[in-house]
Amino acid sequence: MKKVNSLRRIMSMLGSIFITVLIIGGCGTKSSDVTSDTAQEGAVDARGEVEQKEKAPEQNLEKSSETVDEKSVDKDEKGYLENEKFKPCTIFIDGDDFIISDTYYDAVWKYDEEEFSKIAGADSVEDIYGVPLGGYNDGKVEEALFTDPFEITKFKDGYAVSDTKNDVVRYIHDGIVETLNAAISPGGKEKLCEFNNPTGLATDNDGNLYVSNTGEGEIIRITGDGKADKVLVNLNEPMGLYIFDGFLYIAETGANRIVKASIKEDKAGVIEEVAGSGEEGMKDGDAKEALFSSPKTLFVTEDGSVYVADTVNSAIRCIKDGEVSTVVEGNTGEITAYPVTPTGLCIKDNMLYVCDNFNGKIYELEME
Repeated sequence: MKKVNSLRRIMSMLGSIFITVLIIGGCGTKSSDVTSDTAQEGAVDARGEVEQKEKAPEQNLEKSSETVDEKSVDKDEKGYLENEKFKPCTIFIDGDDFIISDTYYDAVWKYDEEEFSKIAGADSVEDIYGVPLGGYNDGKVEEALFTDPFEITKFKDGYAVSDTKNDVVRYIHDGIVETLNAAISPGGKEKLCEFNNPTGLATDNDGNLYVSNTGEGEIIRITGDGKADKVLVNLNEPMGLYIFDGFLYIAETGANRIVKASIKEDKAGVIEEVAGSGEEGMKDGDAKEALFSSPKTLFVTEDGSVYVADTVNSAIRCIKDGEVSTVVEGNTGEITAYPVTPTGLCIKDNMLYVCDNFNGKIYELEME
C-alpha cells in the first residue's frame, strides 16, 4: 500500500533516521545543557488527540543541575523510528518485537529492529489536507479500519486494541480483526458491554482483559470465555493500565494521580493510592504529595518501580519506595530533544522507550 511503502522508505534512509539516546538514572532527576531546534508544545487528550497547552509556570518546575549525554545514531547502529506523519501513541513489548499504535495512520505496527511492518489497518479516506480520517471496519487485517487506536496488549492468540474513537475494543488474530464489543453491535450480535472512550488495556495470567472505560470512569474485565463485568467504578478518567504482583496499576488521568487495586477476587474493588495528591502540577518528593498533570500510561519494572508518562508536564516520572522523581523532563525550556507529549512507554533490556505523539517520534533512553 502506498502509505506503508512510503513509511518504509523513510525508515530505510539512514541519513534521516536517528534516535535520541539519553543516559538517565533509574529513578533520578536529570536535565541537560544540550539544545536543539524548538519543538511546539502540546498535550494529548483522553482520545489521543493533540491540543495546545501553555507551558507550566517556571516556579512549578523542579530542576536538576545534572547533565545528560545526547547523541544521534544511524539505524545500523541502534536506529529507531522518526517520521513527521507517524504518530506513535503507545508501545507494547512482545518478545523481541515492539507493537505500536499509530494515531496518524490509524494503524497497528510492528518493529523488530530490522523491519517495520503494519500488523493491521487499511488506508482510509483522507480529508482535504491529506490526513487519514480512519474508520470502523472488521475483516482482514489489510481491510480493517481504526480511529485513534490507543493501547495494545496480548490477548488470547493475538492482540487487543482499544479503538478509542470508535468506542470499541478490537481483537487482531489469525489475519483478521474482530470487535470484542460494540456500542452499536454489527450483525446483530449480542454485546458484551458498551464502552465510552476506551483507552488502557492489560491482561492477567488467567487471560482476563482489563479495559479502562475512560468516558464512564470504570474498569471493565473481559474474560477469555466472553463474559464482561465492571471491577472498578467511580474513577476520574482512568487510562493506562499495568498488572504487577497481583495489582492493577491505573493512571487516573482526570485525578492527576496513580492508583492500584488488587485483582484477587477476595480483595477486588478496593482502590489504593500510589502517588499524586490529586492536584495538577509538577512536584517531586513524597508520593502522596507529588503532583502530576494528566498522566496517561505507566510501566512497572521487576523491582516495583512505576514509570509514568506524565503527558502535559512533558515528563517521565518514577515512583519508588514512596518517592516520586523526574527521570526525563522536556518542558523546562532548557532542551527540546525530549518528548513533548509522552503518551506511551515501556522498558526492555535497560532501555526506556517513550512515544512522543505530537512530535511523531519514539525515543530510546539508556538507563544507568
